[in-house]
Amino acid sequence: MLLVAADGYILDVHGPYFADSRNNDANILRCQYDRDQELRNWLQPGDVVIVDRGYRDARQFLNNIGISVQMPPALGGRRQLPTAEANAGRIVTKQRWVVEARNGHVQSIFKIFRNTFLIAQISNLGEFFRIACAIINRYHPVLHMEEANEELAQEMLQMVNEPNLVQARAENEVLLRRHGRWAPLEQNQLENFPVLNIAQLRHLTFGTFQVKLSPSYIQDNNHAPTG
Repeated sequence: MLLVAADGYILDVHGPYFADSRNNDANILRCQYDRDQELRNWLQPGDVVIVDRGYRDARQFLNNIGISVQMPPALGGRRQLPTAEANAGRIVTKQRWVVEARNGHVQSIFKIFRNTFLIAQISNLGEFFRIACAIINRYHPVLHMEEANEELAQEMLQMVNEPNLVQARAENEVLLRRHGRWAPLEQNQLENFPVLNIAQLRHLTFGTFQVKLSPSYIQDNNHAPTG
């Protein structure tokens, strides 16, 4: 379990823990907080903790000790999230990516953590992991989201409550009830189709992640059946 600052610096490492349906992330956090003074020193009233849905059962516990908890929203039986709730969830995800990135660095840099760990070394697993994290802190640069700045953050916050015009049109024109199919098209068949450059696409998606994934989506759809 990693405690990571907003710039990717690994503040603390806890574990390893045995985890199952009852001994989940939330229960581990509550237990560790009760017995670990060092963790209590890190978590101070007024702090903001960004977590995934695995910690949903610990939200009330963290709130009781003065910690503000941010996590992606759950569908809760709904087919999709309301626009404002989905946008707020994306902001949480945008902040939380540093934890996933650091976990990924541990596995990509140190091959020993990629696959099944040798049973003979289980007793040393925690120390090995802490050493790896210390090396990353010392020699790996802090994480920086490409083109991220205060102006972009303010724009994201301002757009959270803007209406979803595409959804409104789909509902008004009852587009959700229409059946579509993939069909091959040439560029000259789409008159007046908007053309966006890379800078405009990055601004539209607030980053580069979706832009980097787009070739894979296009390749998958090019091989999709048209029936």
